[in-house]
Amino acid sequence: MLAVFLPRLVLADCFDWNVSVWPPLDRRLPANGQLVIEGYGELQEQVSRIAERSPRLVSDEEEVHLNVIAVYRGEKRLTQAVLQPERPLKPGMRYTLRLTRPVSAKIPVLRPEISSRGDEILAMAWTVSPADLTPPRWHEAPRATGQKVVHFGCGPAIHVDVSAAVEDERSQVQILAEVKRAEGGEPVRFRLTPSMQQVRIGHGMCSGGFELQEGVRYSVRLMAVDMAGNESAAPGGELLIQGPEQ
Repeated sequence: MLAVFLPRLVLADCFDWNVSVWPPLDRRLPANGQLVIEGYGELQEQVSRIAERSPRLVSDEEEVHLNVIAVYRGEKRLTQAVLQPERPLKPGMRYTLRLTRPVSAKIPVLRPEISSRGDEILAMAWTVSPADLTPPRWHEAPRATGQKVVHFGCGPAIHVDVSAAVEDERSQVQILAEVKRAEGGEPVRFRLTPSMQQVRIGHGMCSGGFELQEGVRYSVRLMAVDMAGNESAAPGGELLIQGPEQ
């Protein structure tokens, strides 16, 4: 099953695989834009190795290679690859994502397409707007606003809500979250799509960026990233949260 890249912490069912993309297909991609391909379940490895498939954006006039500038491995069945064109795209042109055939015939195969709500298969394609050089603006420092533990059949879903009061007049924004245990350890980085000016640090019943242990304190740093890759660190420094009681 394929799905458009939307804020998704809790899924209705636990499928074996899924692929999603950001920015959404109905948005214009800046000439200096970035793409985020996210693979769930069986597609994680293929996303992490997407560079082997020669990713590129193709228009009627040109073909532009995409560099993989980051791979983020979530702690619960999600992996993201961030791709950036090797040179600026041409405003007004429409580009479609293309991948070479995989070396091995893995099933399922990562394809540069998604399904709409009406089950129509859509190519990952965007019309290009002028370059965007303006970073997002934070209105206030992030703060914990709540937490939730919901036990499902294949759950539970566990998360801490954190405010993300960010504004960008020309672009949608994702939040790159860096989470590590407060006493130290390796950080985990994952890009989240905010909803109602909040992000959820944790995971749903099937997948998510972060595993939170009950009673454990975590240090969280947030970075707003727009569709052109412009970055803005959240004010206030690190935020401390605690894994919810389960």
